Amino acid sequence: MIENNMGNLSLTGQCIPPLRTGEYEVSAKISLKFSKTEETSLKEAKRFFVQGQRFTVKQEQIESVYPAPGECCSHSVILPHVVVSPCTLPFECAVLPDGESSLKTPYLALLLFHDDEMPKLIHGSVRDLFKSPGKGRIFYPEDYTKEEEDLACTFMDVPGDLFAKIAPAADELAFLVHGRKSNPQLKAKKLMSLSVKEVQSVIFCNRIPRSGNSKEPYLNHVCLVSLAGCSRIWKDGTNCPAVRLAVLYHWEFFALEETAGEELLQSVHTKSFTLPVPETAGKNVRELLQNGYVPLEHTLREGSRTVSFYRGPFVPAHTHKTVQTKDSPDSLYRYDPEIGMFDVSYACAWEIGKLTALSREDIARKIMMSRNAALNRMHKEEVQEMLSNAGVKEDISSQLLHYFEKCFGEKKDEIMVSEGTEDPD
Repeated sequence: MIENNMGNLSLTGQCIPPLRTGEYEVSAKISLKFSKTEETSLKEAKRFFVQGQRFTVKQEQIESVYPAPGECCSHSVILPHVVVSPCTLPFECAVLPDGESSLKTPYLALLLFHDDEMPKLIHGSVRDLFKSPGKGRIFYPEDYTKEEEDLACTFMDVPGDLFAKIAPAADELAFLVHGRKSNPQLKAKKLMSLSVKEVQSVIFCNRIPRSGNSKEPYLNHVCLVSLAGCSRIWKDGTNCPAVRLAVLYHWEFFALEETAGEELLQSVHTKSFTLPVPETAGKNVRELLQNGYVPLEHTLREGSRTVSFYRGPFVPAHTHKTVQTKDSPDSLYRYDPEIGMFDVSYACAWEIGKLTALSREDIARKIMMSRNAALNRMHKEEVQEMLSNAGVKEDISSQLLHYFEKCFGEKKDEIMVSEGTEDPD
């Protein structure tokens, strides 16, 4: 267990699921006894299947990855890994034949490809995965169900010699996965805004990335692949032109040699500040997400709720739009009719600027003094206009003005009463 001032982090063993993949039968019967006679009145049996996710996983099951997608980081601190949930996910399918070792061998593995090694990713269905491998070979058992065959699936054909070079051996897989239990303060930032399970499984890569320099950092790719049922891939895969593997998740990052702090900051890749772009996103939405915009819930003044785009001031992006000074944040809303959504970035910046200015005591005091002076001037002008409209002479109106000022508490001067005039009191 690792402890610090924020809490503790516990590393646990492998999270083996209570039921293995396969077919099960549950039977029940009700027996009644009358004196010495026993009679079975009801007997029922149900069969069910336990099937792991061999060829695809849900986006929310990928809790976090390291390095972050698009990040540019130092070579000496990189050990790519992915955090998945539930913690039993890496063990839901078997890789090796039946036996004790098959329970403890995870079927998920991380493969790291240098940019010039990365195979082409093919998007299709599970049915397409088993079609036309060409000169390659498929080691997955072709026993997929009707429910699985139409599931979306991404796969790739890895050259056999490259697989033998970079893939972990069968007996190494168990050492690359462990369970992790942490308190909320130590949990990594998630890719999706969903609840984090208390225990997750961490899958490590067995290969270090290739690095470049500060001017040209090197691009590396990491693929979370399925090895379910591929017990012979280590023996026969090296002799094949290619092996076909299902890719459950893929991300890329940049690596460079350790440099001075200034050079490291200059080489930060801004893509790490953006949200992942869904494949189904339109052109306009894709450009917004790539420029650091995020969709957020927005409550309008009349009470209705919508979703608007926002980009913070610390997200670097190119912009050619100019904004004139406005007197309210609402006047800075920008509506995009093509996607039917507001951009509230400048409105939020206006509000943040106002609150930042008012948080300074000297500025707030000057604003209050200017406001009070303007109110006094407006009040004096209104009183003068009212008396002038009533036909009051100028000398009397001046005395009445002082009287009103004293009544309203604006001035502390005594009322000037001319000789021969009646005291207003």
